[in-house]
This record gives sequence, C-alpha cells and structure tokens, in this order.
Amino acid sequence: MRLQRLRRGITYFGAFKSATSRSREGQGYLLYPTPDRFYIGDWKGGRRHGWGYAKGYVQKGDSYVGEWYGDKLNGQGTYVYGNGDSYVGAFRNSEFQGTGTLNKNSTGETYQGGWYKDKK
Repeated sequence: MRLQRLRRGITYFGAFKSATSRSREGQGYLLYPTPDRFYIGDWKGGRRHGWGYAKGYVQKGDSYVGEWYGDKLNGQGTYVYGNGDSYVGAFRNSEFQGTGTLNKNSTGETYQGGWYKDKK
C-alpha cells in the first residue's frame, strides 16, 4: 500500500502492480478534494475493476455499489440518485442493461423488467 498524488488534488491510497509501478492494482481508495466524492474498491490496470463503492461518481449526491469493469459500471449493482430514486440490477458500460428495477421515490413509480442502453 502506498500513496499516489494525482492531478487536480485527487489522491489514491492502495495497492499497485509492483513496488515500482504506477499502475493501481488490487484494493484502493480514490479520494477527491471534496469529501462527497470518492471510490473504494478493486483496481486492475489502473482502472476501477471488480467490486467497489463510489460516491458522487456521476453526479453529486449519487452513489453506486457493485461491479466495475474497465472504469465503468458493468455487472450487478445498485445506483442511488441524490433525490432517493434508485436502480437495482444489471449494468453495461455504465448504462442500465439487462434486468433491473427502477424505483422513483420522487414520483412513486416503479419499473421492473428489461433494459437496453438506459431505456425500458
């Protein structure tokens, strides 16, 4: 485990491919200058890959816990919007794709079923 300072005040603390490598590999924390944005989880080849938790990944107040592949939401996960709406299900390339449930707490609507590129 070691510390890596990145541009724009972003800091990584975690495992690397080797003692001399700059490539993030294994478990690590990516911390942004604001306390409401971070990532904790698995890394491979310097990218989020495996299981992880992100806060403020897309928008401030949003959170995601689940599978990642190549720095994108891929596999099963839960995305919670800042307004309390949530999606639980399958993702591909950071889009709803496959089977999932969207709960819109803001309107009381729920949709459960198939998704393709964020569309029902």
